[in-house]
Amino acid sequence: MTDNHFYREIYHPSPYVFAPRFDTERVVDHIIRLCPRGGRILDLCCGSGCVGISSLCNTTGTTAVSADINPHAVELTLRNAERNGVAERISVYNADVFTTKWLEQPGGSFDIIASNPPYLRTADMADMPPENHAEPTTAFDGGADGLDFYRMILDTYPPFLAPGGHFVFEIGYHQGNDLRKLCAERGMTCEIHKDYGGNDRVAIGRFQ
Repeated sequence: MTDNHFYREIYHPSPYVFAPRFDTERVVDHIIRLCPRGGRILDLCCGSGCVGISSLCNTTGTTAVSADINPHAVELTLRNAERNGVAERISVYNADVFTTKWLEQPGGSFDIIASNPPYLRTADMADMPPENHAEPTTAFDGGADGLDFYRMILDTYPPFLAPGGHFVFEIGYHQGNDLRKLCAERGMTCEIHKDYGGNDRVAIGRFQ
C-alpha cells in the first residue's frame, strides 16, 4: 500500500482503517482557524489520526487527545504522530467514545472538539465502494439516519468544551440542515462550510 498524502503531511496506510480523504482537509482548515495558540484539541473517532495530527502540525503550542474504538486505528495514529513529529503532543486512547470514562482521568477542557464520525445511514451501507469493504463497518455506520454520533457528541461532550470553544464535524453532503437542527435544539449556533466540490462538509457548532 502506498503512503497517503493529506494536508501537508504524509500518513501510513492500513487496510483496517479508513484512509484520509481530500475533503477532510477542510475540517483541518477550520480547526487551525479556530484553535487558539497553545490550545487543546479532542479528536473523537480519530481513524488514521489525520485530523488531530495535521492540526497539531500546523498550529503552535497545541496538544491533542485522540480516541477510537478500533485498536488498529489507535496503533496507526501513534505511528502517524511519530512520523509527522508530534508524538509528544498527542495522547491516543483505545476507547468507546459513547462513554467518557476514558477521558475523565486526563482532566481539563478542550478548545476544539472535532470528529469525522461514521455518518452513513445503515440502509446505505450496502452501496459502499468495494475498496471500503475491508475496513470495519464501525467506520461508516452512523445509525438509521446517519446522525447517531453527532447526537451523542453534542449531548455528552459539552462539559469538556472550554468556554468559547467549538465543535468541528465532518458531515455528509446532505446533512447540513440536520446539523443545524441538532445544534439549535441544544442552544447552539451552527455554521456549515463547503468542501472543494461545493458540497456541505463541515459543521461548526458553539454555544450562544
